Amino acid sequence: MAVSVFPGVRLLSIGDANGDIQRHSEQQPLRLEVKSTHDAALINLSNGEEASVFKCSVSRETECSRVGKQSFIITLGCNSVLLQFSSPADFQSFYNLLKNSRGHFYGYLSQQQNMMQDYVRTGTYQRAILQNHTDFKDKVTA
Repeated sequence: MAVSVFPGVRLLSIGDANGDIQRHSEQQPLRLEVKSTHDAALINLSNGEEASVFKCSVSRETECSRVGKQSFIITLGCNSVLLQFSSPADFQSFYNLLKNSRGHFYGYLSQQQNMMQDYVRTGTYQRAILQNHTDFKDKVTA
């Protein structure tokens, strides 16, 4: 089992409670440790005191995607976490680890699929439309 460490990773958790999108971000940079096996990657984020802040296993069935040049989103149930790396090089190393440990990796989705998985953006659009429903009544939106 190979272990890789990425310092300076920021964590943003995104939840969908009661129809409202809630965000919580970890203020300090964290240490990301990735243990890769042949069919999954075990992810552990810890703070300066070595206390675990977030742990999960990423396998072929895990809902996840690349975001921009140096971020990655993982969705578990109704909650998502966004991992933001300190550099594009660190992100690329992490991304390659996941590709190798997940077998066939579905990382590059079409633009429309990425939009559907971007819960923050679609939630914001939906909330704006619902709050201003009179502006959208009897209108077609694209």
